Amino acid sequence: MAITNIKASNFKSFKDLDLNLSRFNVVIGANASGKSNFVEIFRFLKNTEDNNLDDAISLHGGCDSIVNRKAGRSAPFGVRITSNREMACGSGSTSVHACETVYGFSLRVGKKGNGVIIEEDNVIQTLRISDGENQVENGSREKVTAEELRLRIEVSEGTPKVGVEPAEETPHLKNDPRFSALWPYLETPGPRMQQTEAKTLLVRMRFLGFLAPWESLFGGIGAYDIDPHLAKSPFRMAGKAVLQENGENLALILKQIRADPEKSRKLHNLLHYMLPFALQIGTRPYLGTSILLKLRETYYDDALLAHLLSDGTVDVMALIVALFFEDKDVVIIEEPERNLHPHLISGLMELMKDAARDKQIIVTTHSPEVVKHAGVENLLLISRDKEGFSTVSKPADKEAVKIFLENNLGLDEVFVQELWGP
Repeated sequence: MAITNIKASNFKSFKDLDLNLSRFNVVIGANASGKSNFVEIFRFLKNTEDNNLDDAISLHGGCDSIVNRKAGRSAPFGVRITSNREMACGSGSTSVHACETVYGFSLRVGKKGNGVIIEEDNVIQTLRISDGENQVENGSREKVTAEELRLRIEVSEGTPKVGVEPAEETPHLKNDPRFSALWPYLETPGPRMQQTEAKTLLVRMRFLGFLAPWESLFGGIGAYDIDPHLAKSPFRMAGKAVLQENGENLALILKQIRADPEKSRKLHNLLHYMLPFALQIGTRPYLGTSILLKLRETYYDDALLAHLLSDGTVDVMALIVALFFEDKDVVIIEEPERNLHPHLISGLMELMKDAARDKQIIVTTHSPEVVKHAGVENLLLISRDKEGFSTVSKPADKEAVKIFLENNLGLDEVFVQELWGP
């Protein structure tokens, strides 16, 4: 899965964001330009799926912290993403594939600050319906794509409405057992949904059988802001099996990776690529209920415990885990260059580009070295306009940048001197 487009309106410092994303994205910009607010969009999406709406908003500091201040508290705010994640329904010779999903919502603060109102909440899926198989020359069989249609589902006051494009396909769907879960909702009016929670967005509702394969639309997003001091601290053995956003459970995750010989070999190869002096990652129990990270280096016979390791060494371990061992489709990392010597940045960027073959990578940075090795085609520049709104542009499209690069001025120099042009 990759997020191919993201839109946000009146969200924090953004007024009208409409941005196409690639497999590898390096977000740059001055202090207070909006880089962290950009990452917060993804965190907010995850929180709306994991919590009811009021709790999700509370986790981000309340409406006053989310709604753009210049737009005003009464202005609607929302997010919309387009994902190319493929989902399948059906088996055998016939199946339905969702090849694109567009999901979004628009919210408004209620009168007298009485919570939020869901103004818009819908999902649009582009479906390819395969009927039967054809035998090809080599004797194998291939599915025949009979048609493509768009399915739109929206919720208004608890009632789902389903629309199909082209509209003439609606009678066909009513007789197709693969869409039996949709049949009641293709009538007007459709049945009312059974909501177990107040203010629940569509992304949390499992009321349509066909949509069940998505399970978690935003669960494949991992956003990391690594704190090496927390990662060095003892962590309880009974913890989550996924790397936490701040890396605090790194020791536990490394222990799980080391239990698999193939994964352990890959981990040590990647670590040695970045840090040639690093020989063997290990863990040890701490006070019976916790676990502590350790590392053996070429300089010593005994392993060093976590508190003796440099922040940069621990950061590298956590970054490798996030990039190559977490089951995430989208990996977002804030300022991955922190605590790293500039000499290591080129290697880190190569690892990120390699990881981007299998998942989408988004990083934010202040580092000229990261910019230097990122490639101009991967840069996204966030800046503030005259009114203070955050805007995003692509340096690769700027004529001034093209001229500087043609005259052998490096990207890092353009970045430091802010020569991006209008």
